[in-house]
Amino acid sequence: MKKSARLLTCFFLLAGLGCCKLDGGKTNPDEIIGGAVLPPITPVTRSYPKLVNYFHINFPENNVSYKAERLAQWDVLILNPDDVAAANLSLSTIRLTNPHIKILVWIPFGQEPAESMLLHQGIPGENDPVNWFAKTTSGNYIRPHWGGHMMNSYKENFAWPRHVIGVLKKNYLDNGLYDGVMFDCLGEGAPTFASTDTPPTCDLNEDGVFDNNDHACWQQGVLFLLQTLRTENPQAVITGNGGVPWTTACNFYEYANGNMHENALGNEFGSSLWDNNFNFPFGAWDGISMCINSTQPTHPLERYHFLCVDIRMNRTQEQARNARRLSADDLRRMRLGLCTALLQDGAYFGFDRGDCLHGQLWWFDEYDAELGSPMGAYAQGVFGANIYSREFEHGIVVVNPNMSVVTITLASLHKDATNKQEGTRFSIPAEDGRIFVRLD
Repeated sequence: MKKSARLLTCFFLLAGLGCCKLDGGKTNPDEIIGGAVLPPITPVTRSYPKLVNYFHINFPENNVSYKAERLAQWDVLILNPDDVAAANLSLSTIRLTNPHIKILVWIPFGQEPAESMLLHQGIPGENDPVNWFAKTTSGNYIRPHWGGHMMNSYKENFAWPRHVIGVLKKNYLDNGLYDGVMFDCLGEGAPTFASTDTPPTCDLNEDGVFDNNDHACWQQGVLFLLQTLRTENPQAVITGNGGVPWTTACNFYEYANGNMHENALGNEFGSSLWDNNFNFPFGAWDGISMCINSTQPTHPLERYHFLCVDIRMNRTQEQARNARRLSADDLRRMRLGLCTALLQDGAYFGFDRGDCLHGQLWWFDEYDAELGSPMGAYAQGVFGANIYSREFEHGIVVVNPNMSVVTITLASLHKDATNKQEGTRFSIPAEDGRIFVRLD
């Protein structure tokens, strides 16, 4: 789950991220990281691919010219409001560059927000008997290793969700500043992951027992949050992140547009598998399918699923933070995730350093592929039994989730957006995806 730079302890760890500077203190575009470049600054006309940038840490490497215009290149931005204010980031410039963008405010719902955040103001302290912090069955506060407390969504008649709603509406939604919200640390069950008990406990109803009633209490608080916001802000894009995706039958989908799959195709806390047959932890394809095909609410909502791949695979957090070049395997996983997201409407792809490190301006040739609009739904079996593809106005996307290379033949001349090969016959490596742009 999110253990990102919500707190100063994490921020100072990240402040040392190095980069090459030009005169005037700006980042050299050629040195942002090997294997990626800075995004363009031109007005956005691209229809596909659909991209999301989970950008809520203001790294030194992001000290670039035309930062607002570069951020505007993504279709969905998730921003820490503290960083927006500190960097004097112009949301209006972002919208002028990309009128169709959705800007979501990052709200750490499952954990105590940093003291600098507006959301922290008014939270009762530990000495207040009616505070909103989660406890274990032994009565100890649940404190994640990065600091602060985990929150109790149920206590005092949903006092914490009520507080969040008030701050969110007043400062970010009702004034039209943001199009919606992404609630962090919002999983389907009680937040036991930070508990020090063995096995972990989270006693939300404070009856001294950890059982399914505590999970039910958590869900009641979350549903109060989501239902209230949906009623009062019906057009808002409401999403959440529990680290792993919500399951198909999750009742949050009644009021929320969708969720994030963090560390997809990874092994920090996600699954490195493309399709895990809906076994936990879920594969990347599972997460998209569960969100897009979720049990439809009474009034169906536009779906948003954020497939977020990162470079934490077989790296420590420090190694991911200090990486200066993307490996061939990083780029393969980037392509596999991007092309997987292109298979279904409602899926958005993101790629960055990972948990506690979200906030990169990385751009790839594949992002610039001029595909146009999709010509229909994805297909399985056109190029092989377990090969997935989707046709677009100006090209085709092919995903090979298998452990061996596959060779495909297209009916007309195309160009591989990755290696720039032109022709009709192409090889797609194992566990890889490719975008082919039509040339005729």
